[in-house]
Amino acid sequence: MGKKRVFIVVFGLVLITAALFYWYNKPKAPALFKPISAGEYDIVFGSANASVQVFVFFDYFCSHCRKFFIDEYPKIEQEFINTNLLQLVLKPVFFSNQTPIVKAYKSAICLNQYGKYHDMHQLLLVEPEAVFSPSFNELIEEYIQRNSMYAECMYAGAVDQYLDETRNLFIANRFKGTPTFVINDKVYKGYLSFSRFQQIIYNEYGNIPHADK
Repeated sequence: MGKKRVFIVVFGLVLITAALFYWYNKPKAPALFKPISAGEYDIVFGSANASVQVFVFFDYFCSHCRKFFIDEYPKIEQEFINTNLLQLVLKPVFFSNQTPIVKAYKSAICLNQYGKYHDMHQLLLVEPEAVFSPSFNELIEEYIQRNSMYAECMYAGAVDQYLDETRNLFIANRFKGTPTFVINDKVYKGYLSFSRFQQIIYNEYGNIPHADK
C-alpha cells in the first residue's frame, strides 16, 4: 500500500473517531427531575388530540418570553398548531409577591377559563407594566362585576394553589430561567427561534403523524 493510500486511510479513521467522539460527548438536553403534565389551569394552545405536547414555563415580565410569543409563536401556530400536530401548554411562573403582578396572572388564568384570554395575553405581551396602572385594576374589577364565574375563579383560591404548584415544579426541576421548554421530557432553556424549535421537534419526533381534529 502506497504512502498516499495509507495517509487517506489514517485520515479517514481520524475523522470517524472524531465524529464518534463528538456524537457521544455533544451537549444533550437535560432530563427532568420531576415529571410534568398538563394541569387544569394551564393555558393551552392547540387541540387535545394533537400528536405532540410541548410545555413552556414563561413569565410576562421576561423579555425573551414576550419576544418568543410575538416573533416565533405565529410561525409555530401556522406550521404545528393549526395543522393539529402540536399542543403548546403554557405554565406561568413568577417569583414576585407584588399584588398587581399576582392579580394579573390570576386574571389571565381565569380569563382563559371563563373569558377572553387572547386580549389579556396580547396586552401583557405588549405592555406588562400596565398591570401597575389604575386602569388595569379597574378592568379587572369590571370583569369581576360582569362575569360571576370569573369572579369566583379569582377569589376561590384554586388558582393561587396552581401558581404555587407551578412555581414549585419549576424549582424541583432545577430550571433557572424563562422561557424553559420541555419537549419529549427533555429540557431546553432559553429563547428558541422558530427554526430551532422546528429542528428540535423533528429531531425528537421525526415525521409527526396528523391526529384527528
